[in-house]
Amino acid sequence: VADVAVVLSPGVTVSGTVALEATVSAVLPNANDFRVAMASTEIDSVGGNTNTRVDREGRFTLENVPAGTHWIRGQAPRGWTLKSATMAGRDVIDTALELRSAEPVTSLRLVFTDKLSDLSGTLTNAQGAPVTEYTVVAFPEDATLWRPQSRHIMTARPDQTGRFQLRGLPAGDYYLAAVDPAEPGEWFDPVFLERHRASATTVRLGEGDLRTQDLRVR
Repeated sequence: VADVAVVLSPGVTVSGTVALEATVSAVLPNANDFRVAMASTEIDSVGGNTNTRVDREGRFTLENVPAGTHWIRGQAPRGWTLKSATMAGRDVIDTALELRSAEPVTSLRLVFTDKLSDLSGTLTNAQGAPVTEYTVVAFPEDATLWRPQSRHIMTARPDQTGRFQLRGLPAGDYYLAAVDPAEPGEWFDPVFLERHRASATTVRLGEGDLRTQDLRVR
């Protein structure tokens, strides 16, 4: 293959601070047990996802993030989740940020919380027997959030008793359905979700809510 042109451009530096909001934890985890990531909105983007560990003072810096649009994502120890991401006083946790080559972003503030919602239940068939071969998916009523890497879409596989659990969904109104996807990740596809919306059960979650919702496979 001849005459291939490869265009390079300076990466972007993204930095900020992390705060921990404890409501149930008696002892805070170390700040460097948390990670911050910039996930490209383009599935086939060059450079992929960029992530870094938070330092002990609660600061983070991501170097050489490719220019383009990215989601802010956090990786936390068990029992914690990313609650908010603010920049210049506005919450951008569900906003795709446009990063421009060689223009640093320095004002991000992330808040992690241990106040997690918990949605659980049992998946059964018409005879009341547990069903284990399906996947339970929760997805938001707001269709604008039906996208890859959405934090509002979560799945769980039932155990041998049919019990499932979904922890850490943000507050909001959700559809809950038992699905049989052809391949992993299909539940991020808006067409797939639209097919299951009519038969799904609706559930409302507040911040830190503990809810039980059983499902039956028809």
